[in-house]
Amino acid sequence: MIKVGTTSAEQRAWLKAGEGVILEELNIKKLEILDDPTKLATATIKPNMPRLGPRLGKQVKSLATTLTTLQQIDAEKVRRLAFGESTEVDGVMLDPEDVHVEMQPFGEGELVATAGKLVVSIDTHVTEELRLEGIARDLVNRIQRDRKEIDLSVDQRIDIGASSANELTLSAISENRAFVENETLSRVTVVPSNELPDWQQALGWEPEHVFEHDIDGAPVWVALRRRAKK
Repeated sequence: MIKVGTTSAEQRAWLKAGEGVILEELNIKKLEILDDPTKLATATIKPNMPRLGPRLGKQVKSLATTLTTLQQIDAEKVRRLAFGESTEVDGVMLDPEDVHVEMQPFGEGELVATAGKLVVSIDTHVTEELRLEGIARDLVNRIQRDRKEIDLSVDQRIDIGASSANELTLSAISENRAFVENETLSRVTVVPSNELPDWQQALGWEPEHVFEHDIDGAPVWVALRRRAKK
């Protein structure tokens, strides 16, 4: 899941309008849009010494101390500085150029990036479901290459036998069978086997082509035949 926070109503509107494209292009399941970017990360404000030093002299040290605890003192001022607004701290009017802003994610395994008023948080935890989907997508990619290698037309439907001894791989194919079949224009039969199967016995038909792939560290055999066009 990706979370995007922005104080701009206009940006939230175009994010919502483009949600479908974003989900498809980034291959993610959910996009959450927030109006408060500080809910995604903690902003740390530090003085831009080359800019403030000549202007404030010794006062800059006191200001730097205040900025280190500004989140606890006045979170609204942190929000303003973090997202391009001016605010007053210790009697000094600070512009965004007067400070450096560092965004730290709240949770372990999260990555945060900023661009203007946008904050993007990505959860990098890989669940079992996501891992299985990843294996299935990898298989689809290999089958598409196989189709191209034997010069199948884009609308040619096929039968596939997918065989492996790896339980995780077999689960990935079985649980994402509909996705694999839809993406590859196929009917898929899963064949558990420690070695290259007897395809006729396992499938009831002889393949035209057999490919061997390594997917997520496990060998996978793919048997393929064209399906007669109706």
